[in-house]
Amino acid sequence: MYPSISHLLYDLFGLDIPLPIQSFGFFVMLAFMGGALVLKKIFEERYSVGDFPPVHEKVVKGGGLALKDVLSQILFGFVLGFKLIYALGDWVAFSQNPQGIILSGEGSLLGGLLFAGIAYAMLWHENKKEKEAFPEPKEVLLEKKPSDLVMEITFSCGMAGFLGAKVFHFLEYPETIPDLFTDPAAAVFSGLTFYGGLIFGALTAFYYSKKLKVSVMSILDAAAPSLMLAYGMGRLGCHFSGDGDWGIVNNNPNPGFLPDWLWAYKYPHNVNGEGVLIDNCAPNWGYYCYELEHAVYPTPLFEFIMCLALFALLYYFRNHWKLMPGVFFSFYLVLNGLERFLIEKIRVNVVYDWGWIQPTQAELISFAMILVGLISFFVLKKRGVTSTPANE
Repeated sequence: MYPSISHLLYDLFGLDIPLPIQSFGFFVMLAFMGGALVLKKIFEERYSVGDFPPVHEKVVKGGGLALKDVLSQILFGFVLGFKLIYALGDWVAFSQNPQGIILSGEGSLLGGLLFAGIAYAMLWHENKKEKEAFPEPKEVLLEKKPSDLVMEITFSCGMAGFLGAKVFHFLEYPETIPDLFTDPAAAVFSGLTFYGGLIFGALTAFYYSKKLKVSVMSILDAAAPSLMLAYGMGRLGCHFSGDGDWGIVNNNPNPGFLPDWLWAYKYPHNVNGEGVLIDNCAPNWGYYCYELEHAVYPTPLFEFIMCLALFALLYYFRNHWKLMPGVFFSFYLVLNGLERFLIEKIRVNVVYDWGWIQPTQAELISFAMILVGLISFFVLKKRGVTSTPANE
């Protein structure tokens, strides 16, 4: 396992280069980028055939600097300089624990003030150029393609999804809530529940349905392939970092056609430090010198493979139910719920003791997704709903 990209470079090439890039975060970034690229392509397809209208936005050109813009720009510059200059001053420590330093109160006051000043100067200069083009304040109507908002949508849904994933994680593991005060870096950057992210992200989609003047179901339909791909790629982060999202012990014999690492794995150098000490562990690995005592199912890899196949299926059929908004997303809910429900059978997880049944949180939510998906699929398909703008 590779807790960071530095560990990957060291293991593969013998290079000891301190980089503040954690493996989990790296794959999450790739998941966002991959999902955004697919979503952008689908938005462009829908726009080209008239399913998604252009987005009109009124802005005032030539006005003075708004107080909220000034404050947000200065605050952003200060935080950036406060942390960046401090990190450059102790790069090795920052590369080993970027989350801890980012969430700590440590920083460079001089760097913060310097960057705040630069940020304000840049904002003032842009406003000066705008005033030269518009001596008098003028309201301008801008027209954008829906695909131009993809990065904004991805970022907004990502932030909402991250919040939802943490909320559901704390609901599943309430004993970790005190970590927010004792170890905020670990509490914030470890432990995410996908379905919490899905629910909060879907709520964010309602806002953009109003902005795009497209039914929220049409937006969710367009996003379905991206969600499946992003989820699968995110699971690679769980696997390569070894964050504890693995399966139960696998003592079954390898069927023979699979490599051992795909059948049963001990997750050496996992970020959780779980298991037993690895013999002759090199100093470069630092704290990450543990592996599981018994090999387990590498369930994140199983999920990645399943999600990749389901993404290909969804992408192939992405334009088949455009005239019935919600049907395609219902199909996605069934597929995603079924995938997660099946993987839970061999995955380590916290269970609820309800007497004659002991379900996990993911099993309950995935079962609900399957049920909701099936009901909405048949109801919407039977009605034959046609696409209508959200403001009608």
